[in-house]
Amino acid sequence: MKTIIACDPETKKPAFSCWEKEEDERWRLKSFWREPLKDIGVINCDIFVIESQYVGKNRYGALQLAKAAGRLMGAASVNDAEIISVAPATWQSLLRLDFAELRESRKKASLWKVNNVILPENGFSETITDDNTADAINIGWWYIKKLEKIEKGIK
Repeated sequence: MKTIIACDPETKKPAFSCWEKEEDERWRLKSFWREPLKDIGVINCDIFVIESQYVGKNRYGALQLAKAAGRLMGAASVNDAEIISVAPATWQSLLRLDFAELRESRKKASLWKVNNVILPENGFSETITDDNTADAINIGWWYIKKLEKIEKGIK
């Protein structure tokens, strides 16, 4: 069984989603969580998909986030996971928003997609209120949609 872990990195408590390819060849969301960065050991998966960092005016914050992302990628590479870095604008294209839209609009769209599409499709009944967790789920969903297109020979 193939496993993908998707991550929305953060300096204190990153968010994750875990996806597995089942015997019927369909990818399914299995779990999602947040975990303190200091508690993360080895990340066991076949593919680790992480959001690359947007560098704004706050260079110190960007450096801290880059260090956290490096630590997470290192934890996933211990068992030779394939590391995929995806730009925020790339995975957010699935939200059908212009990346220039306000951050709040993107957060709301991420939560809406997870709560109204992805969770119900995968048998979850709860509602996510944390936008970082929603982003981690959407990052995984984006990558799975990309894999499905590759398998079908669509660019």
